[in-house]
Amino acid sequence: MDFSILTILTNTLICLATLVIFSYYYFKRTYTYWNKYDIHVAPSVIPFGSLGSIINRKESFSVILSKLYRQVKEKGEKHAGLFVLLNPIYMPLDPLIIKNIFIKDFNSFTDRSLYHNEIDDPISVNLLTMDGDQWRKMRIKLTPTFTSGKMKKMFTTFWLCGNRLVRKIDSMIETKESSGIKEILACYSTDIVGSCAFGIECNSFENPNSDFRTYGSRIFNFTRSEMFKMALARNFPKVARFLGTRAIPKEVSDFFLKIVAENIKYREIKDVNRNDFFQTLLELEKDEENQIKKRNKVTAQSFVFFNAGFETSSTAMTFALYELALNTHIQDKLRQEVTSILQKYEDNLTYEALMEMEYLNKVIDETLRKYPPVAVLARNCTRDYNIENSNVVIKKGTRVFVSILGIHSDPEYYPNPDKFDPERFNEENKNKRPPCTFLPFGEGPRNCIGLRFGLMQVKIGLAIIVKNFKFTLNPKTGIPRLDTHSFIYRFADEIYLDFERIE
Repeated sequence: MDFSILTILTNTLICLATLVIFSYYYFKRTYTYWNKYDIHVAPSVIPFGSLGSIINRKESFSVILSKLYRQVKEKGEKHAGLFVLLNPIYMPLDPLIIKNIFIKDFNSFTDRSLYHNEIDDPISVNLLTMDGDQWRKMRIKLTPTFTSGKMKKMFTTFWLCGNRLVRKIDSMIETKESSGIKEILACYSTDIVGSCAFGIECNSFENPNSDFRTYGSRIFNFTRSEMFKMALARNFPKVARFLGTRAIPKEVSDFFLKIVAENIKYREIKDVNRNDFFQTLLELEKDEENQIKKRNKVTAQSFVFFNAGFETSSTAMTFALYELALNTHIQDKLRQEVTSILQKYEDNLTYEALMEMEYLNKVIDETLRKYPPVAVLARNCTRDYNIENSNVVIKKGTRVFVSILGIHSDPEYYPNPDKFDPERFNEENKNKRPPCTFLPFGEGPRNCIGLRFGLMQVKIGLAIIVKNFKFTLNPKTGIPRLDTHSFIYRFADEIYLDFERIE
């Protein structure tokens, strides 16, 4: 009996040892994939690949990739090969290669390589995640929604939310309440997205813990296990779909499906017609007779607004106010522009007045340069592609990572990149830089469709704050740490400002 147990244990150990040795050499062989090309190969650690420190959350994905960008750039290389788990990743640094991938040869890189699951998680299938012809058809449908004319129609909604923001800051001054701007800007964004994308009044300043706000923020905040699960899903999507892995937590999906269904029913019964994105989606899906499919489609495309306005825009505004508080001379110059232009419009912030604020545009562009909320862009190669003037062939199915943070911090394009300088974006300086060196919204046919929406939200918010208040950093604000728990590039710590009303 003892001999039999010993034999079983011995055989088990031999099998495990064989499996470990086989796996080790399989990984080692896989990690030689890029060696056949004239390309810098980033070192990899079994089994995580080149980006292993994401697992222990020491640094965010975007920071790790930007450091890799710097290391490769210092070696004089124009591109690099790396690995995520077992998957080879191509990372271009040369703006010409990036331009070819995003624009000239876009048809070879049409897909974003974002995980979605139409069966188990229908609202994960939206314009951001769709591939191929499905994406093309939806992009054509939605493009008219984001024209300047449509934005002008939504301007009043933005303006009303901006006034609530002013009242909130006023009340904080009056009560001497500590002014954490991340929190109040999140409320501002929530009200805009709730109204324009879902047709509901959130009143987040009065009810900061509303269900809409709570569930909305869950989309951008992941636990360690959720991040690991999504990393596996992105690298092994077929397996993930077979296992029923969701991109959006079920409780979040159920909440938004419910409020969309209620809103559809209310508008159809009451014959309500508003100038918002939700109404446009209803019109696009008016021929869909199946109410569940209609609800799913409308909910899924509403998530485009979450990308454009919920987290990324409030994050950009947080970074902008932080820099303006640090650089009061820039704040004063911006205030002077806003005030002088508004005088031409009888002190009314109108759409036309906003379009005249050129220095405001520079401040926002410099904010997005130094702190791009989406700091990495991914594309999926849809057919074998030869990199121009090299022997590198990107095989179909290989992912491409572009480090926006790396490019935006490159001293070749932005001397002294840690300095906040809006004049980098005057016409003379912009013309000195090659194309595809400023990519906060991506580039080419698959750029961010909601960029006008996001920018208007940021412009109105900053213009209203600068017009009505002077502000400096509160002593409670130290050197902010970056959030390693989010796919969005953002501060982990609250930013506290001291506001003073301008009479």
